[in-house]
Amino acid sequence: MADVDEFFIERQVARVAADPQPHPDAKQPGGWHGLAYYRLYGSPQMYYSSHCDEDITRIARELRRRETEGTRTWCIFDNTAEFAATANVLAAAALAQ
Repeated sequence: MADVDEFFIERQVARVAADPQPHPDAKQPGGWHGLAYYRLYGSPQMYYSSHCDEDITRIARELRRRETEGTRTWCIFDNTAEFAATANVLAAAALAQ
């Protein structure tokens, strides 16, 4: 994964942090450090499940920390099949303030 991240850094391409992660290194954003990109699918059932309060708190802290460090962040909640994303994004936004 380090070779891929190096390739992306040279080209200013950010690598997504996905949850659930398809690869062990995919839990944190990678590649170019100018953008931290998160895509959260819901767990245990992708696209359907709501994220637990602990996960929402963790991601809100990560977003706030990265923004404070000067990194632009982008976070998409993709657990939309049963509308869990709406509550998740509102909770994360309130905590990230």
